[in-house]
Amino acid sequence: MPTLNEIPEEFRLNYFMGDIVISDSFAEHEARVMWNTLRTAELVSGRRPEMFGRLLPGLHEAFVSPRVPKELREIAVSLIETTRKWHSYRRDLVHDLLTVGWGRGDDVHSALGKHPPRPMREIVKCAAELRNSGYRLRGLCIITPYWIGGTGDGWDDAEGLRSWTRVAMGHIADVPGSVLGTEGPAPEPPGGWDAIVAAANTQREADDARLDDYQIEINQGDKG
Repeated sequence: MPTLNEIPEEFRLNYFMGDIVISDSFAEHEARVMWNTLRTAELVSGRRPEMFGRLLPGLHEAFVSPRVPKELREIAVSLIETTRKWHSYRRDLVHDLLTVGWGRGDDVHSALGKHPPRPMREIVKCAAELRNSGYRLRGLCIITPYWIGGTGDGWDDAEGLRSWTRVAMGHIADVPGSVLGTEGPAPEPPGGWDAIVAAANTQREADDARLDDYQIEINQGDKG
């Protein structure tokens, strides 16, 4: 994404406010997917909240359940708290009338007097944090089923799951066009990713062989 200095001064407020709205919508979408994942695991029930601000407390409540291992809980709670913070910041901005050009040139002012001046760098940070929250929620959604007894979406790459764990923790590598975790330690579900992936691959091969046998029986029956 462009940096503050790469955007002409007269366009910065509009550009980064648009970035905030887009990034918030992205994070909201990933939170809704996370809710569906937790509903499958029976960690949430009932109708999914429509408002993002009401959805996040529901996710928080699910992840503090005794069924959720401590290591995963810590990742999730930290992520949800960060997302709530910047979603709240975004809400204050979009329900205000903002202007620049008073006092320090890079300050964003509330023309309605709702808030004290905010440095433009805070607006940029809000967009970046919400965008990262979306990626982190995606990582959390990928790894969570394995932690709570599920099988996930059939990932066959232990290193990929380690990378997504780092992403969920907020350690996102600066690689254009890719979402990758940085190098470093990360917790793993009981048994470890290598064993989990190996078991999943073995089960997948057995299922494929069973389907092949069924297909042979069907073909032989058709010939008969």
